[in-house]
Amino acid sequence: MSPIFARRLSKAPPSLDRFASFRRLLATSICTPSTTQQIEATATHHMAHSLRAQHLRSLSPPKPLSLTRQVGLHLDVIVHVRRNVLASKDASRWDPVKVGFHSGVSVVRDLEQVGSSIVGLEARRSGAVDSTLEGLQPLLPTEIRHFGSSIRSGPILGLGTSSAGSKRALTPFASARAPAGSLHSRLYSTKALYVAKTVDFVTNLSQTYGLDRPVPLQEIMSQMRDIQLLQSYQETKALSARGFKDAVRTLYPLWHRVDQCRDKEVVRMKDLVKVLSPCFTVPWAEISHILGKGKASKLSYMNMEQKTCVLFMRVYNIGRARAKQFYAAGARTLEDLLKLNELGTIKLQESQIIGIKLLDDFERLISRSEMDELKAEIEVCLKSIVTGDEKLFETELLGSYRRGLDFASDLDLAVRHPSFTDSEDKEKARRLLDQIVEALEASGLLANQYRLAHGDKKYMGLIKLKDGQHYRRIDIRLGPYDSYPYMLLGGSGDALLMKLMRHRAKARGMCLNEYGMGDKFEREDQNPNGFRPGTMRIVTNEREIFDLLGVPYLEPHEREYSHWRQKYIDAGIDLAAIN
Repeated sequence: MSPIFARRLSKAPPSLDRFASFRRLLATSICTPSTTQQIEATATHHMAHSLRAQHLRSLSPPKPLSLTRQVGLHLDVIVHVRRNVLASKDASRWDPVKVGFHSGVSVVRDLEQVGSSIVGLEARRSGAVDSTLEGLQPLLPTEIRHFGSSIRSGPILGLGTSSAGSKRALTPFASARAPAGSLHSRLYSTKALYVAKTVDFVTNLSQTYGLDRPVPLQEIMSQMRDIQLLQSYQETKALSARGFKDAVRTLYPLWHRVDQCRDKEVVRMKDLVKVLSPCFTVPWAEISHILGKGKASKLSYMNMEQKTCVLFMRVYNIGRARAKQFYAAGARTLEDLLKLNELGTIKLQESQIIGIKLLDDFERLISRSEMDELKAEIEVCLKSIVTGDEKLFETELLGSYRRGLDFASDLDLAVRHPSFTDSEDKEKARRLLDQIVEALEASGLLANQYRLAHGDKKYMGLIKLKDGQHYRRIDIRLGPYDSYPYMLLGGSGDALLMKLMRHRAKARGMCLNEYGMGDKFEREDQNPNGFRPGTMRIVTNEREIFDLLGVPYLEPHEREYSHWRQKYIDAGIDLAAIN
């Protein structure tokens, strides 16, 4: 190691580049310990790049697009070396000792001493890392990763060498494989290798454009919707995908207010800042692109197939596979889909044809005030049904409405009747469901011409207030009388709460679904989502289900993850199952 290189490396600023240099130093030292010049050239390149970037940043004003959260990364590297290759005077140095790493020089010197005798290398990360910084993911070990020529996820890996000195393939490494006392290990612990200053998109955009600047709210929401569909089309499980959907939901009340205004008030930057929290970092990054360039960065390089399939996926009941199929058949617009269907080139389902014709209605959310009106009219209508036994239907609106949210994408109506007790009695269920549908159609609420699906216990269609402007999707589910509390729980959610509840049921040897909870089948392939007949836990309300699973009861309006997470952590509930 040359003195010049040692000084350069020790003076390198703590940055992501130095972290990359450290990674390359270790990889090169282990794989080719004799090529010190390569190590020096690689690290010097990274360091020079870092210094040059910092110099350029000092000459120009900060860009509005920057990392928005502070990141602190600590890395522990454990090197395992065979004991018999070390001189006795060096053995003590290789006992497990935690040393602080600042410049990387001591690590390289140590590795040069043992050379190809290294038989194992472990890397562990500690410290908080922002999961939304997708660009850093290739460099951030999640728990334990191999730290060699590349970072790979998985168990602890070892990089060994054969007796002839040729490099072996990566294999799982475990100290237990070696005879006791035959290995020396040393732990190198870094300090914070990368710390970024917090830069707020909201502040930068406000300063750049001003709070009174008009913003194209509908265009922003449309492009964020398309980004979410594009990621679904690409089968990308990006952490930001959910963020775009949540951001659109958050902005919708603002858009709804403007849409209802007769004079169509102008939305300004201050309105956007007030509604959309700075924690939506990735959506705010795309908003800055839309305001600056007119197009979100994630949509800027779509080809014709991607653009067309994203358009098709906006339609109800058209997913990725069908969108690609329709594109391959020559369709490029929604009108093409209808024409090709008439010609017999493609086959559209009735629900898809309805989805094309009523695309705007399907994409609108339903306000709580409208849901209140619909609920009241449905209840009045169902009370008028004569079933022959003078018993009434019980109904409840589930989903976002029951959790107290202001908007929902559709109506989810749970229904039960005292005469329907056996889920296998399909004839009884169908007769009751038909009575419900016919009554709602006769009242003018349900649109007979827009039936999406009609089964024995479930109906899917469109509903509209008598003086309403838009059709709304509605699912009507009829369940056995004793299943009603489970239907209320499963239909209310939220999704993470139900995931936790199902996990706790499984840990207790039971299976939980929307129709009940009972003992699991002996073999999972018999019925993975059901429980053995005769083992259902009969309950009279949702609270008893929470008690059976050993978790504190949550009122429906408390069942948003942001509300119940801390409550359950304080109660000692393990949330690992949902992470």
